[in-house]
Amino acid sequence: MASQNDTDYILSGVNLTDIDDLVSYKSSDVAYATPGTFLHNDAKWKAFAENILDASFRFMGNGSYNNSIQNFISRLDRHGTAYTPVNTLNYGYTFITRPRLNMTTGNLRQHPVMSLLASEDNRSIAFAIRMLLDTCISRGLEPFAYGRYSRNKGMTIDQAKIGKLAAENILIDTHSPFFTPLCNGLRGISGFPDFNIVEATLGEDFHSGDMTIVKGAELFNRTQELSLEFVDIQGSVVLSCFFYWCLYMALQAKNIVMAYPDDIYEQRLNYTVSIYRFITDHTRRNILWWCKATGCFPKSAPIGAIFNINQGEINVAAAKNFSIPFAANCIEYNDPGIIYDFRTLVRRYNPGFDKWKEVVEDSPGLQNQEMNLYLSRPSVYKNFLGLPDIIGTTKDDDKGVGGLRLIWREDPSRTQDDTMDKIKKQITDAAAELQQVQQNNIKAAASKLYKR
Repeated sequence: MASQNDTDYILSGVNLTDIDDLVSYKSSDVAYATPGTFLHNDAKWKAFAENILDASFRFMGNGSYNNSIQNFISRLDRHGTAYTPVNTLNYGYTFITRPRLNMTTGNLRQHPVMSLLASEDNRSIAFAIRMLLDTCISRGLEPFAYGRYSRNKGMTIDQAKIGKLAAENILIDTHSPFFTPLCNGLRGISGFPDFNIVEATLGEDFHSGDMTIVKGAELFNRTQELSLEFVDIQGSVVLSCFFYWCLYMALQAKNIVMAYPDDIYEQRLNYTVSIYRFITDHTRRNILWWCKATGCFPKSAPIGAIFNINQGEINVAAAKNFSIPFAANCIEYNDPGIIYDFRTLVRRYNPGFDKWKEVVEDSPGLQNQEMNLYLSRPSVYKNFLGLPDIIGTTKDDDKGVGGLRLIWREDPSRTQDDTMDKIKKQITDAAAELQQVQQNNIKAAASKLYKR
C-alpha cells in the first residue's frame, strides 16, 4: 500500500514506489531478476514507460511525446514551450560532370601547350587528364555530323587506339560520367542564389496612397557565379585539369582548335558541365533537397598564384588550396527532372546499371571462433567503390517515410574484393606455423629429457 507521502507519485492507480514488489512477476516468456527494472522489453512494461515519458512531456508543457511534429504543424503553442527537433541537414553530395572537349591528337597539336596532353602512355597523369576532359574518345565513340555517333565504327586508327588505351587505363573510370578528381578535391561551394520576388509599386492615388504588387521573378534564368574551393594533391592534378580546360576554351573561341562535328552542328557548348547537389538527412542516404547547375564552366585557373613567393615561405601555399569561379547559365531547385537527368546520365555510361548490386555498407567482416578473432568491416570499408543512383522509397520499406534515397551500385564483374580472404589465409598460415613451432619445441624438450 502506498503511504500518504506517496500520493504525488501515483499514476493511473499504480504506485511507483511499489515497483520493486511488482518486478517479481514471472511469466513463460520473461522473468525479472533485478529490482526496479520496470523499463524492460516486455510489451506491458514498455507501454508503461512510454506513458510515463508522455505524461512527463505534457507536465512540462511540451505536448505529447509521440506527436511533437504533428503538434508543431497543426496546433498552436500558446505557452511557447514546444519541444520539437530542429532542422538538421547533412551537407550531402556534390557531383560534377565532365566536359566534351575534342582531345584528338590532331586537334591537340594545333597548339604547343595543348600538345603536351597528346600522350599515349595510359599510365601517365597527362593521358588521364586528356581522357577526363573528353567524354567521347575516352569511351571509344566517334562523333559524326547531324548528332549521330557510333562505337568503334568509322574511327581512324589513332582514335581507335586511344579509345582502347583509355579502357585499359587504371587512372580513370570510363564507366563514370563524373569528373572524379574535382568531386574528391571539392571542399566548399557557394554562390547559389536565393529565390527572390520582384515587386512593383503602383503610382500614388488621390490620397497619396500607393500599392505594391508582385511583378514576377527571374526564376534563375540569369547567369550566376559559383565559387568552388578545392584542395589539390601532389602533382597538381586538379590545377592542371582547370589550366588545360580554360586554355582549350580560349583556343576554341579563337578557332585554333575545333569542337567535334556534332557539337558544332547541334550548337552545343561542349566545354560546359553540370553540377548536382543533393542535401540529405543525418544518414546521408535520404535526399531532402536537390539542385542542378547547368551550363557551368570555370572562368579562371589560378596558375599565376603558384609562381608568387613571400619571404620565409618554403612551400607554396597557393598550390594546396585555391578557389575557382564558375559561371552557371541555369540553376534549378527541387525539379523532378533533375532526378531523371541524374539517373539517365549514369545509365548512359552503363547500359546494364540496373543489374548492378547495391553496395552494402554494414557487411560482415572476418570471424574465427577457434582463434577468438573478429575483424569487423565498418561502414567506410567500401569507400571509393561503386557509382551513385537514386531510387524511390515507400512507406513499407522505409519505416513510414517515403521519398528519395541515394544508394551506390557496384558491378560484380569489375569489383572483386579478396582482402578479407587474404587476411584469413595469412592468419591461418601463421597459426599453423606457430602450432608447428610449438610442436617442434615440445619434441626437442622431450628429446633432451629422454637423453638424460
